[in-house]
Amino acid sequence: MAVACGYNQSAAVSEDGFLFFCGEHQAGLIGYGDAANKHDAKVAVFTQAQCIPAPVLMVSLGSVHTGIVTDEGELFMCGRGNHGILGVGDLNGRDIPTRIPKNLFHGEAVLMVACRYTHTAVLTQPGMVYTFGNGKNGRLGHGDEVDQLSPKRVDSLFTKGVHAVMIAAGVAHTVALDKDGNVFTWGNGGKGRLGHNDEQNQLEPVEVNPACFGGRKITFISANGLHNAAVTAEGLLFTWGLNASGQLGHNDNTTRFTPTLMQTGPLAQALAVMAACGVRFTLVVTRDGGLWATGCNEMEQLGLGDFHDRFFFHQVGLSNGFSRRRVTTAAAGRHHSAVVTSDGEIWTWGAGCEGELGHGVSSLDTQFLTVPTRVQGFDEEHTRIGRFVRPRAEQTLPVLMSLHTRLGAQSLLSTLSDDSIEEIINSLVAVPGRVRENRSLMTLLGFANVPRLRMCRTCNLPVS
Repeated sequence: MAVACGYNQSAAVSEDGFLFFCGEHQAGLIGYGDAANKHDAKVAVFTQAQCIPAPVLMVSLGSVHTGIVTDEGELFMCGRGNHGILGVGDLNGRDIPTRIPKNLFHGEAVLMVACRYTHTAVLTQPGMVYTFGNGKNGRLGHGDEVDQLSPKRVDSLFTKGVHAVMIAAGVAHTVALDKDGNVFTWGNGGKGRLGHNDEQNQLEPVEVNPACFGGRKITFISANGLHNAAVTAEGLLFTWGLNASGQLGHNDNTTRFTPTLMQTGPLAQALAVMAACGVRFTLVVTRDGGLWATGCNEMEQLGLGDFHDRFFFHQVGLSNGFSRRRVTTAAAGRHHSAVVTSDGEIWTWGAGCEGELGHGVSSLDTQFLTVPTRVQGFDEEHTRIGRFVRPRAEQTLPVLMSLHTRLGAQSLLSTLSDDSIEEIINSLVAVPGRVRENRSLMTLLGFANVPRLRMCRTCNLPVS
């Protein structure tokens, strides 16, 4: 993800692929190494990690461990080693990010990692899923409950010819999305989190009945705690699992044992792009760049200006400057939230007692934030968050000059079609080659909501 929220930590990836962390710094979780690791120290502002090879594609935060994927398809892990969740072959923790050899993934490049409480899931370039860590309840998907200290391919998906494009992990279950828009779940079935209309554990992946989604193609999945969310190609939202705090958004607290279409409240009229499941709450980003929230709000993690739980989705940030921003991607942790905007800003809110909001902990004002608040400091370093952000002016200037009636009279661009010119301009929003064809991962990283430039038919200039 461009931004990730863990238990008491946050992480962000800049447009140049540098990695930043803040929050509780315990057991190497945020990878600063032995010299800086004070075990329980607080890093109250986003600080660049110095021991990770850039560029970083994405980061995932579990409760006690971290996974980092680079543009080169390498996976690095750090944190505690409980149950083998680091995949390094033993139970020992790692204070600095440690590379997991590619041969453990049959030589395949890594596209995505999903870290949760006691297990880890990995997606590789050919669409294979690997898991390691705690095997209880079958959350690893290998047909047993045995812990795995190293990455092991989920062979039941492989033998079925499933080409996965996205993965997600809950507290004791795992979700995978394939290229055809089908959803597979396995692990602990309690509270209906697997979506099979029961509470049975599944030791291997089982496809969620496509009829639950009305036969629609799913393009995005999210999981955390005991619930899940899925978004269709048309922008419809489905949620299922535990709903004690209203985290499913159906205006009640009734658990759903199968995916249920969002038909309650104003969000039902909007088109969703992605969802981020927190421990007992959910965030949704819509195609117009809006942000919506529902569920537990005891630590102000919904960003709605109060402590009251919500049982259907409410739009976030209507009363402050955040409303003018276009959200590209969101992350939800235990008690805090974060988003990235199309201009590369990061906004955080909720509980910040461990420094996880990145605003410092010098006063109570920054320990709990009821509304989205922009993190300062990146501007001074000329750093923008997110691998996919609006092109800088200096990047588009040569194109603009080439299209000018007088300055660009001899330019070859003047001979191209409008569609070709638009494609050139939008290519300035760099997309790592391995990710270009994976629309689900691009959405997770924020590409879907980056404003595209189009050509003005009157003046023949790009406009946003």
